[in-house]
Amino acid sequence: MPPEDRADGWSTVRSLGRPVRYPPGTVVTTQGDAVDTLHILESGFLALSVAVDDEERLIGFVERGMIVGGMDYFGRCPRSSTTRALTETHTLLVRREILEDLLASDAAAREALAHVVATGSRLFIERHVRYSQGSIAERVGRVLLDHLDDSGPSSDTGGAERVLSTPLRQKHVADLVGAGPRAVGLELARFSAAGLVDTGYRARPRRLRVLRPAALSRLVDHDDS
Repeated sequence: MPPEDRADGWSTVRSLGRPVRYPPGTVVTTQGDAVDTLHILESGFLALSVAVDDEERLIGFVERGMIVGGMDYFGRCPRSSTTRALTETHTLLVRREILEDLLASDAAAREALAHVVATGSRLFIERHVRYSQGSIAERVGRVLLDHLDDSGPSSDTGGAERVLSTPLRQKHVADLVGAGPRAVGLELARFSAAGLVDTGYRARPRRLRVLRPAALSRLVDHDDS
């Protein structure tokens, strides 16, 4: 979300959007297609993937309030990734021709859109760098910590444990950290044995929980205090 001084411009951009619902598994945008629409994520989870050697590889997620295809839009190039709904997802769909008419006449809307796109791109790059550094355990830990649910403790007792906001699977984590699913599975098993996570193996729907976020953070950051 943009800062307060750009809130009005962002509201104007959002007002152009048409609400659209996508069931789980729906492809929202496809790599290589022309960017004739933008999507603002309202709720749900969108996974970004690219085709590598005829295989779809996850590269990240779209956060609530962020835009799908913003950099491709400004660069006037085809879509650089495929976007798929992991759960029921709601977006605001903005058509390019309508948006361009607004941006040509409204500087506040233009600045607000550029801010949201730049913020999302910066977050994506920062996470990509963090997920490529350190041991596999450290990289996996960073992915888990970055996707915790911010709504608060998941237990009735108000404990420290937190569920993941994103329905991550082992293959997703492996793609993000650049390791094989087996290697990621071994690290998750070690985290579970140390009491850091509950992989949710017996839960339905399966949802990974971080039982001791502070301890996992210390492991990732090499903080022994």
